[in-house]
Formats: sequence, structure tokens, C-alpha cells
Amino acid sequence: MIIHPFLLIKFIEKQEKEENKKSMATLRKQVPLLVECRQHAAELRTKRRQEFLSLKRVIDEPTKPSSQFYSDEQFAQSKSIIYSKNSSEPDLLDALLVLKSFPPQFEMIDILYLLLNTPSEKLTVATLNVLIQWSVSSAFSKAIFQSHRNFLNSFQQILETLGDISKYHVVWLLANLASEPPIFRNMIYEDFVVGMIQLAKNTTYAPTIRAVVFLFQNLLRGDPPIPESSALSLSEFQLEMVKTGDPEIYKDALIGFMLLDTREKTEKVKNYLISKFQFLYENLQITENDASTRNECEKIIFYIAGNNLLFTGTEYVEKLEEIGFLNFSKNFVIECGTEGSKSAFCWFLRNLFVIDDVGMYQLLNSKNLMSQVMLLIQTTKHPPTFLYASQAFLEFFTYCGAGEIRRYFDKTLFFLTFKRLLETKEVQYHKN
Repeated sequence: MIIHPFLLIKFIEKQEKEENKKSMATLRKQVPLLVECRQHAAELRTKRRQEFLSLKRVIDEPTKPSSQFYSDEQFAQSKSIIYSKNSSEPDLLDALLVLKSFPPQFEMIDILYLLLNTPSEKLTVATLNVLIQWSVSSAFSKAIFQSHRNFLNSFQQILETLGDISKYHVVWLLANLASEPPIFRNMIYEDFVVGMIQLAKNTTYAPTIRAVVFLFQNLLRGDPPIPESSALSLSEFQLEMVKTGDPEIYKDALIGFMLLDTREKTEKVKNYLISKFQFLYENLQITENDASTRNECEKIIFYIAGNNLLFTGTEYVEKLEEIGFLNFSKNFVIECGTEGSKSAFCWFLRNLFVIDDVGMYQLLNSKNLMSQVMLLIQTTKHPPTFLYASQAFLEFFTYCGAGEIRRYFDKTLFFLTFKRLLETKEVQYHKN
């Protein structure tokens, strides 16, 4: 992707003379960095959904180090205990703990089904732990669905009869299974969604609510997507759960919300994405005591805001100003420590600066946004951040008025930024 900064000089000269404004459109088409970005906007948004966490997760157990090593001999002994009719419950629990640390054993699916349905809730939970760990394997997940054993019926019975911890594990397992192909995902949607909503509303056990929100996130993934009305209902419920004030729930609800942007956007979806943004932004404070979660959520917030700008205009920017989002952006680069968040921030600015309204640039200038862009172009070594910052720089000086150009001409940072762009032969956008 070649950048031609000299074209920008050409444009600046024309702007300074306030000549033919129609030259803007012609000039912009000559800048490959901008043209290619337009062509790949949908691809970038689709790629971005894959950047947010794994489709599947395992449950961490702080009491058992994840690095704990079991020998092949211990594994063989554990299998023997599992299959023995005379094994005690403590021995079975220890054996299941060992099994969980090894790759999926497809031949054991029947015996795991039997252990899942024993009268002992401890054994049920331990078996679910193994299934959760092994369900990270797509092949094993499919085996659960395709087994002659009715696992889904067993999951329903556990949800109806056992305690909070068992229910939590079932929901987590269903969340992993929901990331499988649509035929399996749809089975979970049809059989469990109504019950999941009631479970999350009625339980006081926070891990279960987190697991339900994660399950709904995975139901929102996949191609083809679930029907629009169903997707909006799932997202709406996730946002309702954000009111619990839990950072993990907030993060998964954000991801689910952003996944809606990968759909074909009808007016109904567009209106939903715009109308709920204020709620999401105002609840970002939930993460203020969790730096890692906050960084991830800030990244998603900026991607959502940037994506919304692709189908909105000055009214949306005015709304962002009204709710304080532009002030939040004012010193973001200085205060933010992660390249992922900076990249998302530049994606937002790159789309913000496309707005062809000279009057709007007076507002944007007051927020110190272009200075942050130039600072990033000078300092970042992260290719996506540099790419989006360069695009934002070019967009700004394509659309802004002569006053803004004169304002930056006397700043050293402007010429240092321009110099780096002149020296940059190519910017690679990494798809992986």
C-alpha cells in the first residue's frame, strides 16, 4: 500500500487558494491509502470480530496450577479407575482431574455420559470440567452432539435439578459448544435460550450470569448469523445484565454488541447500534479498577464508535460530543498504554475525519485530536496503528478548511509527521 504525501501538498495549495472544491473528490481518489481503505472497510470489520478473545474458554481452577504435570502412567491409572465398577468417589474425582489435563479421549465419551448422570453432584461437576476442557477441540464438541447419548437432555436435567455450581458449568460448556457450526449452534439456541434468560434473571450466583452472557456472545457469532430479531434480543439482554456492574459481563456484552456490526445492517440494526452507544460508553467506568479489562473494553468502544461513523454523519458526532465521548478521546493516546487500544482509537479518528463539514473541524481541533494522530505517526512501531493514523492524517487534511491547514503549518510536529510519511514507502496491513 503506497502513500503519496506529495498529493497532500498539492491539495493544500489548492485549499489555501480556496479554489475549486470539487477537486477534493478527484484528489482523494488519487491517494491509494484512502482508496484501498474504502475497498476493504467491510473486510477490516469482519476481521476485527476475530480479534476479541477466543470463541472458547476453559475454567481456571486457582487451587490446581495449570502447569501441573501428570505422567502417562498416571493417565493410564486414571482411565482404569474411571472404567472400574469398584472405584470410590474420591478416586473418581482424582482420576477426572488427571484426565482434564490430557487431550480429548473420544473413546471415553460414553463413560463420561454415565458419570455426568450419577447421583453425586461432585462427580457431575468434575465430569463437566473435563467436558469443558475437551470441548475446546472442535472435533470433540461435534462428537458430543453426534453421540448416541443425549447429552443435551442431560444438560437440561442438570439445569432443572442441581445447584448453582453445576448449572454454571453446564452454561459454560454450552457456550463453548455454541461456537460450533450453525447446525449445532441453532440446536442450543432453540433448546436453551429461554431457560438461560430465566436462569440469569433469577440467580444470585454471579459466575452463572457471566457464563450466560458469554454463551449469548457465541450465539451471535457464526455464518450465517441467527435471525436479526433474535440477535437484537440477545444483545438487549446482555446490555440488561451490564447493570450488574460486573466488568467481565460488560466486556462480553460489548463484544456481542460489536458482533452485530458484522451483520447486514438494516435500518433497525443501525438504529440499535446508534441508540445503545451512550449506554455502553457511560458504563465503561465499571472497568476502572481492572486495567486489563478496561484496555480491552476501550479498544472495543473505539471500534464500535468508528464503525458507527461509517453510516452516520455530523449528527452522530454532535451526539458523541454531547455525551462526553470526544472529551474522553482528547488525551487518550497520552493516557493509554496498549497498542491495540491506540489502533482502535485511530480507526475511530480515521472515520471521524471523513465527515465533509468544515465547521465540524473547529470542534475536532478543540479536542486536540490531530496532535494525537501526529504523535502516533511519529512514535508507533505497530503497523495497524501507523496505518490508521496515516489514514486519519490524510483524511483530516483532505476535508478540513484552509484555517486548519494554516493552524498546523507553523507546528514542528506537523513537519516531522509529514517527513515520516515522505520517508515511508509502504504500509503493510497485517490480516493475521
